[in-house]
Amino acid sequence: MSEEKRFQEDFVAIAACVHHLVERSEGNAVEQLKVLRFLENLHQEIRENHFQPSLPTSRHELYALLREMESEGGWPYIPRMQLRALLMNGEQSTTTDETD
Repeated sequence: MSEEKRFQEDFVAIAACVHHLVERSEGNAVEQLKVLRFLENLHQEIRENHFQPSLPTSRHELYALLREMESEGGWPYIPRMQLRALLMNGEQSTTTDETD
């Protein structure tokens, strides 16, 4: 089995675990927020402790990394929900509750 295939299988297993946690906490915003915080912290840990130390040291390696990033989607980013969007969601729920 190729290394790429093993990586893909590992990614599927990780995704299944995360989906299980999210489904188990369905409807519980506090628990789902914990999952999001965990993923954000994991992202930061991997970036700082593993990815940054492995960055290329030559122009050739840097070029290869940049080409890979360009072809596969760029820099990984975990967007945060804006407070404004959270408040707007709360306003919509309140309006809906009042009309029911």
